[in-house]
Amino acid sequence: MVEIIEFNDVRDAVERIASKLPLVDEKLRLLVERNIGIKRVTNHVASPDPVYAVDSAFPRSPLDLVGMSMSIVAVAVAKYSRGRTRVKRTRRILVEFLGELDQDYVAAFARLEERRHALNTMDEAELLVIDGEILPRRGSSELWANVESLSIMLVKELLRRGVPVVGVLKRSYSKHIAGMIGVPLSDKAIASLVLRRGEFIEVTHNREQLAKLGCRIVFYKPLRGFAEAVKLEVCSRQVPVDDVVAVLAREAGPTGLPWMIDLVDSVVKKEVAHIGAVHSLLLARLARGRRHTLAYHTNPQEKNRA
Repeated sequence: MVEIIEFNDVRDAVERIASKLPLVDEKLRLLVERNIGIKRVTNHVASPDPVYAVDSAFPRSPLDLVGMSMSIVAVAVAKYSRGRTRVKRTRRILVEFLGELDQDYVAAFARLEERRHALNTMDEAELLVIDGEILPRRGSSELWANVESLSIMLVKELLRRGVPVVGVLKRSYSKHIAGMIGVPLSDKAIASLVLRRGEFIEVTHNREQLAKLGCRIVFYKPLRGFAEAVKLEVCSRQVPVDDVVAVLAREAGPTGLPWMIDLVDSVVKKEVAHIGAVHSLLLARLARGRRHTLAYHTNPQEKNRA
């Protein structure tokens, strides 16, 4: 529920917002300890080799031009083995000629490409880490059905091979744990407040399809980087969840997230930025045949925002 707060100045706004947030004390930690349990990561866990990380990205909205609507989808796969890292990247341009490209289709296509690349790692991977949900929530595009089926197939096949698969969720407003202890905060807020570095909480997954496969929800406080809880979806049978969390907690980068996730995230964002260069060159190319008007922004105001 959105709450609208009137304010007189910046200080007044801060005070009004702060007054709305619940007070936190040691009782919250005791509540979590009693109802869920707080664990500590183990120090002596062998690192899997190789580890793969996969991520995709696309612009926030399609580039709407007079003669077309287009977007770009980038996928990065990082392999870390024996102290060396290799990154493979791919780019796809999606174009709807003389029409409007559906952003939901772009999002579904990106997730589909992500999973196709993830499937290619199965013969080697000892741990697969995906940026985002393992099973993305459906949008309106028909492509989401393919994303769902491929995601489940990926998890099942990796579990059959004894390979853990992990989803790292950066933005989370779930209240699954909050509901278990009756606290009006998000799960990530609770975990960030009560956990100390190197600690984690683990519960059954709240989505039936993944719960049936033995997947778990984990929040942990990284050993370094931002002191903010990180949410994981962990699907693992042969390797204990505790060991998977220990590996990722000690591989934290400056953000507190596993550094391989930071790496693939930075790669795909740079690749997506190429859509500006494509547009500029397209304008120049169409100018030769006096067709450059087709590459003008549909909304002239967008020109200054590019």
